[in-house]
Amino acid sequence: MNPIKPLIHRVLVPLLVTLLALAGGCVTVPKPDPAQPPHLADNSAYIVHVSGVSGPTIFDLWWLDGLRAAGATDDWTIYDWIGDRGMFHSLDAIDENHRIADDIAAYITALRRANPHARIIMSSESGGTAMIIWTLEKLPPDVHVDSVMLLQPDISPGYDLSAAMAHVDRHLFYTTSILDFGTLGFWTHILGTMDGVKSAGAGFVGFRPPAGADAAAYHHVVRIRWNLLDLFFIHPGSHSTALSPLYARFVLGPKLAEDTKNGK
Repeated sequence: MNPIKPLIHRVLVPLLVTLLALAGGCVTVPKPDPAQPPHLADNSAYIVHVSGVSGPTIFDLWWLDGLRAAGATDDWTIYDWIGDRGMFHSLDAIDENHRIADDIAAYITALRRANPHARIIMSSESGGTAMIIWTLEKLPPDVHVDSVMLLQPDISPGYDLSAAMAHVDRHLFYTTSILDFGTLGFWTHILGTMDGVKSAGAGFVGFRPPAGADAAAYHHVVRIRWNLLDLFFIHPGSHSTALSPLYARFVLGPKLAEDTKNGK
């Protein structure tokens, strides 16, 4: 057994969670209820944002505000899939995470069927991006979302997106950064990605269609690479700064707004 992994899990990861909670201002959000989905105006845009592994934070709220200022959404809800489990447990609990993805899929299904003419978007960052991909895979054949935005996805680059993309009508955008070498270039080699693969994360090197993947589906997977101009939007290329509200307002938001308004 690798002696480093228990040390990381028992000491370093709990410490990181504490620091994230203090720095990120963790917030409590109500759990969306599939029995009571909101009723949205026709053609309005609504984001279901799945939190990252640190749970919902004030940064998520600021980032969503940035998207709204860009005209990408009229309103949103945040789905906290971490709850009281904590990041340490959630990183390794692949089977449990898939069961929670079933719950998120039930909510998306109820939301779409209650609002067939609304524009529904899903978004997340880091480990929560895997939850979105698994959620999309679990949707009934007739249930689709309009667009998806994944920030620094913590899932293996060769994960086949074909089944998930069958439920995305327009585009799946995702960000990558060559400066995310600490989290998605190093730690994922030690701890594994959210799907249990010890490799670089897709948010570091990009998605790579595996053999047999649906080539047409990947035409709608759009990579947004970090560049030096993003420094002006308070995104220096690190793992978590993709949640910069200015980056949402001036880079990501306009892409989402154009995508959901103009279609494929």
